[in-house]
Amino acid sequence: MRTKWIMSLIAVSVLVLVAPTHADTTVIFTEDFEGYGVADGDFSANTTILTNGGWTVADPDGNLLNPADTGPTADWLNPVPAELGTTFLGLNKGGWFWRDLGVTIEGNKVYTFSVTHFKRDDTAGDAVQLRLLADSATGGFTNLTFAAVTNNDTYVTRTISYDPRADPSQVGKSLGILLFDSNGGNSGNVAGLDNISVSATAHTGVVFTEDFEGYGIADGAFAGNTTILANRGWTVADPDGNLLNPADTGSTTNWLNPVPAELGTTFATLSKGGWFWRDLGVTIAADTVYEFSLTHFKRDDQDGDAVQLRFLADSVTGGFHSDTFSAVTNNGTYVTRTITWNSGADDSQNGNSLGILIFDSNGGTSANQAGIDNISVSIIEEGLLSAQLIIDYDAGQLSVTATNMATGATNTLQGTESLVPVNWVDLNSTSGVKQVTWPIDESDTNRFFRVRSI
Repeated sequence: MRTKWIMSLIAVSVLVLVAPTHADTTVIFTEDFEGYGVADGDFSANTTILTNGGWTVADPDGNLLNPADTGPTADWLNPVPAELGTTFLGLNKGGWFWRDLGVTIEGNKVYTFSVTHFKRDDTAGDAVQLRLLADSATGGFTNLTFAAVTNNDTYVTRTISYDPRADPSQVGKSLGILLFDSNGGNSGNVAGLDNISVSATAHTGVVFTEDFEGYGIADGAFAGNTTILANRGWTVADPDGNLLNPADTGSTTNWLNPVPAELGTTFATLSKGGWFWRDLGVTIAADTVYEFSLTHFKRDDQDGDAVQLRFLADSVTGGFHSDTFSAVTNNGTYVTRTITWNSGADDSQNGNSLGILIFDSNGGTSANQAGIDNISVSIIEEGLLSAQLIIDYDAGQLSVTATNMATGATNTLQGTESLVPVNWVDLNSTSGVKQVTWPIDESDTNRFFRVRSI
């Protein structure tokens, strides 16, 4: 009778594990509007030129393409940043343009669509909407509208993304993009656009990094810190507005001495209960492990301070998972702080948009500073993999062997007496190993077994 029972178990037992994979990002389309041969001030052939380049255009004036710095248009952008080249695009009066990319949407990739957004020096800026399309349906299946850029010489990267795991209805369709002047109706407002890029990224790997370099912070100049961070996608609540610090120049030389190479020239500090956060544009998927880490330290001239890391969902800053780390107390000490979260253990956030928040949880005094740098968010494990459960009966002892387990997870053996109804009960657990054998007591009445990885 016991042997017959064992054969039944072998037939129905399945091991489900979270399996690690690696990131693979491919740029599938770019457009910088160079090489179109647009003469300065000659807009007559703009629409035709773009159409010949694969775009479909609806623009009231037909003057989408703008030479950046020649002839009568020299005052449009002065100076012209090198990354814009000689030609950019301007949208106004509700104009739009779109194209099919000839790429089939795959279920195992995240698609990201980004563009540089700015204003011309001689006119007010305008809002822009980015859309992802499927099978040339210009209404699109996901979109996001970004407010006008209001300051000259400010170039903001706008980004939307789509993860088919949250909405698989578009898988198998042809991917397209559309840019739209969603404000419309006003020729006095122009949305400057350039450097369009669309990429596809395998689900796992690094999804966000921030090292605070390239912000153009002058030594001791804190006045524009909050605005600078906001223009790069952060929302900031800081009592002093001086989050960004040049590490080793001029009056701030004593802040970090020496400055470790991995910190670069600029870092962030939090004090007085300040915090900053951002949405990452990544959809939380089922059975996926997310990791959020940063470098934590103290300034040489101040006491250190505690820092709290939080995962957010749909921009709710209270967060759904957090951990607080005590102050770093010694100069020259740089500690990596990390939190992880497994959506397989809590599916309530699946389908929401992932965000992060960094918080000076001590608060109240500027004499304590939490130094922060090198923020990183990664997907470290994802997906379901069917593996093998081996059930054995030898010398009067029943046992269950699990193989190919995730070493970074807690793997729990569960049993149930019936599959209808099912009532999984924890029997044993382990971590840090790929294979384990669990003995099953003779009195155990469970007939079906599985392993849950968290």
